[in-house]
Amino acid sequence: MGKFGTMYSTQQGDCTECPSGQYVEYEGSFQCKVCGKKTYQNQVGQSACKPIQGCSRYYDFNTHNEQCEI
Repeated sequence: MGKFGTMYSTQQGDCTECPSGQYVEYEGSFQCKVCGKKTYQNQVGQSACKPIQGCSRYYDFNTHNEQCEI
């Protein structure tokens, strides 16, 4: 997980890792998503973003993601 491909990708090796600051929400994605407000990702090829430390977590029903508020 943490990789995306094009509609022409036929093998797992055809996929590309998402850059830092982005993630793949689910396997088989065609694009990476940018980390949401008050979250970050400092590694490539990840399936989620990390909350910024020292914040209060809450669930954002608009984005369907857990968010972080400082």
